[in-house]
Amino acid sequence: MLNPRANITELMRVPIMGVDDRSLVHNVLALAEENNVHFFAVQQRGKLMGRICACDLRDARPDSPVSDYSHPLLVTLSADTSLQESLAAMRPGMDWTVVRDKTTIIGVVTWHDVRKAVRADYGENDDYKCSSCDHDHRLRVAQNDLLLCLDCCDRAIADDWYDLGAAG
Repeated sequence: MLNPRANITELMRVPIMGVDDRSLVHNVLALAEENNVHFFAVQQRGKLMGRICACDLRDARPDSPVSDYSHPLLVTLSADTSLQESLAAMRPGMDWTVVRDKTTIIGVVTWHDVRKAVRADYGENDDYKCSSCDHDHRLRVAQNDLLLCLDCCDRAIADDWYDLGAAG
């Protein structure tokens, strides 16, 4: 069990790769496959401007730039950030963010992993689950501020969702 005052580097995941915001989806997916990488920092003219993971590209047009699908980088964490501070800085639906050591990207940390580590130490229940299926990671803030997992988000925007009887 990790101490909530432990540094985020004890929980972070590696590797992470940087890609240019103009990189094409099929090239980034090839990089993911070749290098066994899931997380990417999106850079514009060498400056960190967003984040994307392979899951975000699963239904993307192969010839489009990754910037069409990337998420803004609202928070970055420094290597000396504690788990407790990380939990306060991140929020549900954020999924993951970049961990930096001054100007170098050294890894990523997921909100789910931080929440799980801190929750275990304090014996808390996790109130952050998909509003539809109770899945507890890969959450997105959807319409009406509902937390939905990636699959439920897809179903919620699918044209044939009600036709398939998924609405109940």
